[in-house]
Amino acid sequence: MEISKLTEARRNLEKMRNLMQDLQRSIDSVSREMERNVRELSRLNEETNRCLNDVESEIRRIEKR
Repeated sequence: MEISKLTEARRNLEKMRNLMQDLQRSIDSVSREMERNVRELSRLNEETNRCLNDVESEIRRIEKR
């Protein structure tokens, strides 16, 4: 009886260990995806700023006419 409880406890620990490893892999994956998204948002922000600067420059050029 005692041995079967220990065996069950070991199985449960192994399941928990596997679940924790799966969770860590999921966290790592989400983290990488977030990093990619942050880089893309940063790139888009820089591009938007360049476009806005171009528009402002064009407006100033037109106003000088």
